[in-house]
Amino acid sequence: MRIEFDKQIERLKNSYGANAYSSNRIELFWEWLNLLAAKDFESAVSKLIASERQPPMLNQFVELVLPKLQVSKKLQEEASAIGRKECAVCDSKGFVFKTMMSKKLQRNYEYIFRCECEWGKKYTAWPLLSDVTAYQGKDSL
Repeated sequence: MRIEFDKQIERLKNSYGANAYSSNRIELFWEWLNLLAAKDFESAVSKLIASERQPPMLNQFVELVLPKLQVSKKLQEEASAIGRKECAVCDSKGFVFKTMMSKKLQRNYEYIFRCECEWGKKYTAWPLLSDVTAYQGKDSL
């Protein structure tokens, strides 16, 4: 996550100037936002770059991503309580979305698959991610 975080900080520096974010400020951002999924932080950076004339500060990021931070913190606490490890495939959610072509309807659809990590064990109704190739071959999709 730190590599993706640093890439987004570079985007901010490129948009607002290299002096807009000191190393101390960047470390404070990291302390608050490191629980956030990389794609959520990237989305927040994009929204703020598009809407702010001045360099966005930590409070603006926190306001924008607070619901996701709370969910992420809850998941992390749950994981440590029961000994689950973080999963890079599903961002410790237990499921992933895959866009696949429906042969029958000739359209792309988004399908949900459960991850094969510890997080995915609670979603027994969904097929495993490893089954994606089997689903791509079905005519019923």
